[in-house]
Amino acid sequence: MRRNATNIVIILCIVVASVTIIYWGINIENDNNTANQPPFINSYYALVNPYIDETEIQEFKISATDPDGDPLTCGWYLNGTGVSGNFTSYIFDANSNPNGTYYVKVNLTDG
Repeated sequence: MRRNATNIVIILCIVVASVTIIYWGINIENDNNTANQPPFINSYYALVNPYIDETEIQEFKISATDPDGDPLTCGWYLNGTGVSGNFTSYIFDANSNPNGTYYVKVNLTDG
């Protein structure tokens, strides 16, 4: 049975968080005596919110670094629910989802 070629709208949200370590109420600073800096997004894809057909897939990618050299963690979410993916990418498969609007969020933090 062939599925109709209705559009699926995907909205990308990128969240960047930098967590300053607090120990007994004292801000612990890095070796340069400066506060923790947030991660920096080098690039991301898709650049705009894509429209795809129900038979297509859409890949999302992110490239980031941390100015302090802290290890980065990345989580991908579809409509608020964590989804599998690796650190740098997530693939939305429209064959597994009915037509509609979906929110893809990537949460990037330096811990």
